[in-house]
Amino acid sequence: MAYLVKARVGRSQGAVIFWGLVSAFFASAFCYYYLENRSNEEKNRTLVDQVMILQGERDSLSSEREKLEASAGDTEKQLTEREQFLQEKENNLAQEEAQIEAMGTPAPGQQLAAQAAGVKKFDDTVRQIAARVPDADVVVRGGRPVLRVPNAYFFEPGDHQLKPDAQALLNLVAQAASGSASRFELRVESFTDSDGETTTGTDKPVTVDAWTLTAGRAGAIAHYLRDAGGLPFQDVIAVGRADFLPVEAGSTGSGRNRRIEITIAPAPSAFHAPEPGKILRAKPVVAGAADPATDNAVNTGSP
Repeated sequence: MAYLVKARVGRSQGAVIFWGLVSAFFASAFCYYYLENRSNEEKNRTLVDQVMILQGERDSLSSEREKLEASAGDTEKQLTEREQFLQEKENNLAQEEAQIEAMGTPAPGQQLAAQAAGVKKFDDTVRQIAARVPDADVVVRGGRPVLRVPNAYFFEPGDHQLKPDAQALLNLVAQAASGSASRFELRVESFTDSDGETTTGTDKPVTVDAWTLTAGRAGAIAHYLRDAGGLPFQDVIAVGRADFLPVEAGSTGSGRNRRIEITIAPAPSAFHAPEPGKILRAKPVVAGAADPATDNAVNTGSP
């Protein structure tokens, strides 16, 4: 009897252990799959967020692409219209050049080529001069070369008589400018500084007025270019600038502000004098008075 009781107790304890182990297994499995499921859900949410971001970027790129395609279409249309416009202008210019050539007048294209050749010839010469003259240089102003030479190379302080070396330099300038009389005029501008210049070599040095000095120097150079230099230009423009338009602020004495500038500029339209017999009116014409050009009475329309 005691044996049977012990056997039953042993079987009950085994069942309890068995079912305890089964319960622990299922609990562990449940915890594992629960935690795994939460991890997968977090991964899924992350992937969904990334997909949404990528979709937004894709939509943005698609929009940008559409805008670029539209812009490219507009640009291509504008380029086509511009090419057509330029082609029409070229055709019109070709027709005008043909008409002008048939009339025996140089075409505008030929005139521009001749002007460019004249500017290049002048530019080459003045750069060679600047390389040989101390402190001289060439600057470009308005697309044209400007030879800039210190006053000391041309004149003594306070004087406007040309030095011999300056005359040789001006001969080179005249040669470079020759052959362009119908297209350019030669401009000579003289500058000093705010201190003015005092004559030397005399018992009583005199400070010369800046305007008088620069005007006299520009005129002396212009006279030499036109007379001794044999320059075939219709006009040689001489300008005295006194101490205006300095190169360096505060530069005095033998500074760069005391200088001569020589350049070429497109010649203006020729001046045409009034025809003989034509009189320009200086006063208003009174109604009923005789017109001095026609000797007829003028009718103003008033009764």
